[in-house]
Amino acid sequence: MKRLLAAFLLAAACAGSALADGPARRVAAYNEGRPVISWAGYHIGIQGGASSWNSEHLFTGGVASGDFDFSSGFFGATWGSTWQRGALVYGFDSDFSFVNTNGDRAGPGCGAGNCLTDVRYFGTSRVRLGYAADRVLVYATGGLAYARVHAGNATDQDSKTRYGWALGAGIGWAFAPKWSAKVEYQHLDYGDGRTYATAGSGVDVDLDADIVRFGLNYKIELPFLPRL
Repeated sequence: MKRLLAAFLLAAACAGSALADGPARRVAAYNEGRPVISWAGYHIGIQGGASSWNSEHLFTGGVASGDFDFSSGFFGATWGSTWQRGALVYGFDSDFSFVNTNGDRAGPGCGAGNCLTDVRYFGTSRVRLGYAADRVLVYATGGLAYARVHAGNATDQDSKTRYGWALGAGIGWAFAPKWSAKVEYQHLDYGDGRTYATAGSGVDVDLDADIVRFGLNYKIELPFLPRL
């Protein structure tokens, strides 16, 4: 997780100088006859990054497997809509990612083998609020998180779709009128939900993650969508 946070903080530091130059760049853009970049519109894109997960299996009677960590890369799609009023930028973002994790550990309640937690895919649907300085956008984001989770022990396993919340922040850079790149940090928390049963009793699996996401977005205009 430290490496993920370090990567995000490095990107934030690089964007700081760009934000400081924001007003000057806007004046220069007008003076040169070039329009200031608008973030408003619909967008689709691709995204991917690195994820660090933490899980624990909670059995009846207060027995717990103990925490175990695992990590994986991920890749997927993103889409959303954005409005802009002056420097204020707000909107909605959604994403879907395929991931291939495989976390396990031996512990109380796991039987003769290991307890395992495997995330097959995950996604979020979030609101976004930020400040734009011409081509640079800094924003906070939060909303719904979901994941397809396969969990169990040596004898019993099952898969469930788990729901939770997402909270994070990001930096965007519009390098062309219709193209932008972004880097985001998000914390995903799915709580401890019933995921499988063993020895006749349900088992709650606690799950959360920290992710750093890189993305490339393209603004689209379709006749059946209202202009933003």
